[in-house]
Amino acid sequence: QHHHHHHHHQQVEEEEEEVNGDRNLQSQSRGGKQQTQKHGGASSAAMDTTATSVHARLAALRAVHFRHEDFTTSLTEACSQDVVLALSVSKWLHLHGGDVAMRNFFRKVHDTLTPGGLFVLEPQPWKSYQQYFRLTDHIYATTTDKVRGDRLKLRPEAFAAYLRDEVGFERVEELAPPEAGDGDGNSVGGFASRPLLLCTKSIKPSRESMQVQMAMVPRAVYRGEGGGGERTARSKAWRAS
Repeated sequence: QHHHHHHHHQQVEEEEEEVNGDRNLQSQSRGGKQQTQKHGGASSAAMDTTATSVHARLAALRAVHFRHEDFTTSLTEACSQDVVLALSVSKWLHLHGGDVAMRNFFRKVHDTLTPGGLFVLEPQPWKSYQQYFRLTDHIYATTTDKVRGDRLKLRPEAFAAYLRDEVGFERVEELAPPEAGDGDGNSVGGFASRPLLLCTKSIKPSRESMQVQMAMVPRAVYRGEGGGGERTARSKAWRAS
């Protein structure tokens, strides 16, 4: 049966080749040219480089671990992550857990980051909250007080100040979305139209993280004004002390 199936498959292929003969000839011709170019002397070295690059990437991936869990309740090691992303999740955390959940989340992110680490937050605007207040009984109870009105006092527009003044991020910058398009003439909307908050944890260790070994200080890459020279000098000074 296996042999018969293979033979039938081959026959179908031959029939397809006859039907599309001209097209196959053209693609073979193109393929032949590409093959000649690929196996030229200069490009064989390039192929070796590509293979090395692929092996390097695969080796890097072996160090990546994926964990599917609730960050707000999971056990997370302090000063263990260089970057934390929270993209379009703050509204749902806020709706389900209220202001308390947001405050705890922001503090946990700060504690989880290494000195100099980055927190990238994409908060949904307040106007997108209101249509979900009655989504479930739990959300309604969390967000709405029948006597006093709205229970949520920590509004998204106040996140930046809260992260800097209360949580203790050294710097909080707002990255504006693209104005009209993506540079290729495509209009930008939805997720891409929201600003991002880029929060930088201080290089100087807090009292809570003084026990972290010096070797864990990340060699973070910074963007923005100054190119990070000031931070590098501060980092060296801290290490020296």
